[in-house]
Amino acid sequence: MRYSRVFYKFYASVSEYRVRALGKVNVMDPAQDLAIREKVGFLGSGNMAQAIAEGLIKTGTIPAANIIASSPSQKSSAKWVGLGAKHTNNNVDVIEQSDVIFIAVKPHLVDVAINSWRIDGSHRAPSKLFISVVAGTTVETLEEKLNGITLDPRVVRAMTNTPMTVGAGCSVYSGGRKATQQDLHLVKRLLSAGGICEEVPQNLINAIGALAGSGPAFVS
Repeated sequence: MRYSRVFYKFYASVSEYRVRALGKVNVMDPAQDLAIREKVGFLGSGNMAQAIAEGLIKTGTIPAANIIASSPSQKSSAKWVGLGAKHTNNNVDVIEQSDVIFIAVKPHLVDVAINSWRIDGSHRAPSKLFISVVAGTTVETLEEKLNGITLDPRVVRAMTNTPMTVGAGCSVYSGGRKATQQDLHLVKRLLSAGGICEEVPQNLINAIGALAGSGPAFVS
């Protein structure tokens, strides 16, 4: 199969989950040991967003002070503040204060979240990099939705899992039409902070997501 190598690498990485979780494998590339300067925001602050943020903070990839998340939950707010990050109840704060924005809401809340940002078209925000971890939502759909709130949205669709918290995550990503090579390199650095990360064609993301999502439970 053309992409069997990708599936094999993910199967192998899931099988190493316990070893990584015990800290016997250093998931950080020494060549990437410098903190990323971009400010990172999360639209949605649930388990997946927290797992990504913890991976970034624990490895020193992003300073906690450069991370902000939004959600209406005060319970969630306490968790983010405990990480040293900022939390807000206003989605607009995230897009205004961040260079890179993770869209980490439930699929049925994507329109609600984006519409809360929507402003006059002549005053759209500058181009931003959006990384979507929304299940089942394509890059093309997100590009169309985001075009109303920001100029030339650069969208990358990603799939990851909660073992990122302990450096044992499995992530894949696929860039949209306007995502640059620099964007893709940045996404790989961000997601590699919490484990293995590979670029794949978008049509494989759902299948790999099923494997990476169920794999940790299978080997535990």
